[in-house]
Amino acid sequence: MDSYPRGKCIVINNVTFDGETSERHGAKHDEDRLKHLFEELGFVVEIKTNLTRDEMYKLAKDIAAEDHSNFDAFVLIIMTHGGKGDAVSGVDGRAARIEEIMVEFKAMNCVTLRSKPKLFIVQCCRGEGVEFMSPGQRHIDNPMPKFTDGYDSTLAKSSCPQEVDFLLSFASAPGYYAYRHPDSGCVFLQVSAKEF
Repeated sequence: MDSYPRGKCIVINNVTFDGETSERHGAKHDEDRLKHLFEELGFVVEIKTNLTRDEMYKLAKDIAAEDHSNFDAFVLIIMTHGGKGDAVSGVDGRAARIEEIMVEFKAMNCVTLRSKPKLFIVQCCRGEGVEFMSPGQRHIDNPMPKFTDGYDSTLAKSSCPQEVDFLLSFASAPGYYAYRHPDSGCVFLQVSAKEF
């Protein structure tokens, strides 16, 4: 990658939600860490906070419509609540599908990012299953989950030329929680930032 800046990095950080959905305590730590990391990597970082479902869809469409000709890559990071079926929650409690967000950046919709790396990082729970740090380690109040309906991603199972330059990374496997500490942020993003 030779361009400077290398590209845009858009961070969506949904922290405070309408209704009874809990606030994502510790999310500001992740926002600050990601902003610093991607600025160091030469990206223009834009932070968008507390977006509804429709605002997330509109943001994706608007960013994809921009001219990315002078950039070599694109990064979109979504930090929010989630659930089954590769859905991320807007602050209005309505679910946005990751696939519908990503489609805006396919070559047919975003010509100026054609054949350029597009990184999508999603920090959200994808179900209610609990993973443990080591085999056999369990907490009495967190029994092993019983999955009766098969959890799986709803994203397409095969790649086509429109998607070969996409990298999609989730904080957890389908059906599981993604861990976040109020004092330090998300485990997945802490480790990812360290490795970058």
